Amino acid sequence: MGCPQGSCSGPTLWNLVVNEILQETWPENSAIQAFADDFVIVSHASTKIKIENQIHTAIEKFINWANKNKLQISTGKTQYILFSKLRRPPRIRWQGEIIQRKHTIKYLGLLIHDKLNCNAHLRNLSTKSFTLYQNLLKITGKNWGFSLRLRRMLHKTIIEKILAYGAAVWCFDPTFRIKRKLNTIQRPLLLALTGAYRTTATSALQVILVIRLKPPAPARGQSHSHSKTEHLPSGHFDISRSWRGQNIIYRWLAKLQDYNTVFQAELLALKHATDHATSLPHRPITILVDNQASVQAAANPKSINTTAREICKSLITNKHIRISCIKAHVGYDGNEEADRLAKEAAESDRDRLSVKAPISFLKSIFKKKDDGGLAATL
Repeated sequence: MGCPQGSCSGPTLWNLVVNEILQETWPENSAIQAFADDFVIVSHASTKIKIENQIHTAIEKFINWANKNKLQISTGKTQYILFSKLRRPPRIRWQGEIIQRKHTIKYLGLLIHDKLNCNAHLRNLSTKSFTLYQNLLKITGKNWGFSLRLRRMLHKTIIEKILAYGAAVWCFDPTFRIKRKLNTIQRPLLLALTGAYRTTATSALQVILVIRLKPPAPARGQSHSHSKTEHLPSGHFDISRSWRGQNIIYRWLAKLQDYNTVFQAELLALKHATDHATSLPHRPITILVDNQASVQAAANPKSINTTAREICKSLITNKHIRISCIKAHVGYDGNEEADRLAKEAAESDRDRLSVKAPISFLKSIFKKKDDGGLAATL
């Protein structure tokens, strides 16, 4: 009340009022969350009667606070969602008015479904992306004269932000169907940004976008303000290299067997980089990795990969060492040098390291065997 929208002191005054209700003692198994003037009351119980009583108690407490501060609640905008298999949902009332139950509600830009899937959010993204696509066509026109800088700015600041909003929640472990839907949503935008033919494959459009919209390479030494360890495996060749300023202070190269995978090479190089970092003087060290899968594996203490678990254990013990993921082939000095070392390792006659063969290789061997009993023992 009395705080104009967009005023400098409005948010602070509002926070002073809201903190009072947020710090209240709420009924058992009930809680409140808020973002600005959007409130959510969460409650759970084992029966329908209990959840009705808990919610009504919480609502009564909220109404008392609103009346005390002379605030009016829009009951028309108030909804509730039920995460349960109850056939008859509870009846929630707000000062005599029945609150509508919704199977999908929108909170802070995310569509939440009572089945806890992302179908509704994906449909909303599809609608938004189509609008973006139409607006993009209006800007570019029939002649492709949109500058690379403006395309990059438009994609990074608008399109990518909208499509990726809340992805850590709704797209944490996407299924094949979700991935296919996301490719469908992204395809028209990729065509508009790259100017490619409509028959171009979506995977090719994604590669083209990375190449055409890649940022300019940083000045030499610019991205190495402190000691960093970087690696870039190529095929089955491992490279681990320590970089300080513009000087390389440590190199390690190895050649694996033909049956070893790139993922094994990535983790082995990361393991040697971590081991070398632990031997350096105790100061902040960042290991830059261009493979997200190896970073995720190294962060999982329960990984099925022995090398990944050893890396994770080393990082837990040495808090001053951290791993960060960067994009590959975007002009970083460290990655360019690692590429050169990879070619050097590939052309050398050095002995190959003996690393345990991956399960995928063993499966391929067993499948080639004519003896069905051998394949069954796998």
